[in-house]
Parts: sequence; C-alpha cells; structure tokens
Amino acid sequence: MLNIKIFANNSIKCYTNGMEKTKKNYNKTKYHWVAIITILVMVALLGATWVLMAFVFPRTFADITYKLNMTSYTRTLYMRDYKKSNDINSLYMATNLSIKLKDYGTIVEYYPQLNEHKDYVGLITTVDEDNFNLKIDNLTKSTLLNEDEYLKNNYVLALVKTSRWQEALEYAKTDFDGVAPTVNSTGNYLFGYIIKYMTLSDAQSFEGDILGAMNAYFDDLHNIIINDFDLNKEVHLIAVCNKMIKVGGNIITLNNALELSELNANINTKLSDAESTLQTLIGD
Repeated sequence: MLNIKIFANNSIKCYTNGMEKTKKNYNKTKYHWVAIITILVMVALLGATWVLMAFVFPRTFADITYKLNMTSYTRTLYMRDYKKSNDINSLYMATNLSIKLKDYGTIVEYYPQLNEHKDYVGLITTVDEDNFNLKIDNLTKSTLLNEDEYLKNNYVLALVKTSRWQEALEYAKTDFDGVAPTVNSTGNYLFGYIIKYMTLSDAQSFEGDILGAMNAYFDDLHNIIINDFDLNKEVHLIAVCNKMIKVGGNIITLNNALELSELNANINTKLSDAESTLQTLIGD
C-alpha cells in the first residue's frame, strides 16, 4: 500500500517510507518477544533440570555444586542423598562441609550419626590410607594420619562452642582411657580445644586422674622419639613430635592454672627433645 497525499495544486505524491518503518518496527518487536520467550523457556528448563537433579540425583548434583564452591547447598544435597541411600560417604562429606562452614550445631548433629554408622571404621581406614599415599611433603602428610582424631576433635570443639563444655570433657576423657601410643598410632587426644576454652575454675576438673593420664601419655610419646627413632618412619615420628608439643603445652597450661608450675621444668626438658627431633626430621 502507498501513502498518497494530494496537495493544493492538485499534485499527488506517494510515500512508502512510513509503511517500511512501521513494518521494520513490527518485525523488531516480534523478534524481541521471540527472544524473551526463548529465554524464559530456557530458564524454565534449567530450573526444572536443577530441581530434578537436586531431588532425584542429589549425590551426582552435589559433586557438581561442590566444584562450584556452593558449600552450604552442597552439604544439603549430600545429606539428602544420605537420608535416601544411607551411604556413609555422603554423610562424611556433609559432616566435613559443616566443619568447613564452622556450623557447630550441625556438627553436633551429624558427627554422632557418622561415628555410629556400620561402615565408619572402614571409611576412616580408607581415608587414612589414601592420605598416607598422597604425594605431598612429610610435614603436611603427618597431620593427615588420623582422620578419626580430626573428626572427633572438631566434634569436641562443636560441643564447646555450643555451651557443652562438661559434655566435651567427658567425651574426651572416655575416648582417652586406655590409649597406649606407638610410633605408628598415637591414638586420639581430644583435650586441646577443651583446655583452650576453659575457665580457671574449669581447670579443677583435670586435677587428679585426667592430668595424671595426660602426663603418662606425654611420657609415652617422649619414649617413642627417644627409643624408636627411625628415619624410615619419618612421617609418623613428625606426628609424634607435634602431638608431644601439643600435649606438653596443655599440661603446662593446666599446671599453671592449678598452681603446679614447679612441675613444668621436667615438661620443658622433654619438649626440648621433641623440638630437636622435629628439626632433625624436617631439616629446619
């Protein structure tokens, strides 16, 4: 169609520009709507896929979101998978992510379930073996030899942080009873966080049996570095030295709080042995 205009002098002129512009504007609007609808469909499909993966395949989706550093959401997915499958690996990941998030209330909830799972011992054994075979420096590797102790220490910290200090002490004491360290296995030592966050009045709880057991344990560690020194066991000896330094420091803190500082001289002498051995092992 043409736009026709008749002027006063009876001349006639035809215009097509207006129609062309209108047609172009219409086409642009049409394309815009098509693009918007396409985007909305894609978003809807993406959302449906997200929901499907999250509820039908939570473990697979969790492995993906973990790589995207979506820590909190990943934990939710692993826990959802655990409730569906009873797979200890998912519960282990959810617990570790709670530790990373410093979500103490959730750690207190998750770790007992992990510890009581029928496959817990097998899981811990596998993790320890995998860590020992890592191609990393010996100093770092020495901190990865006891996954059970790592998890339990974080559970104790969570108890302390959720105002359950006495419960944490009883848990650590029960786990510590009967520990006889060797160069390959020093057992669990869980008093570190308890002592770190104790009050002066709390220190009285250690007086007697617990402090006596800590001193005996410290002496056993000292005997290992003196009598079982073997460079073929370098990684384990580094772990023994570091644990000895930690335990000795805790004993000194308790001695000071209980006005038993005169006993610290013997502790410091043995700590010097640990520090010297450690320097020999790591070359510093």
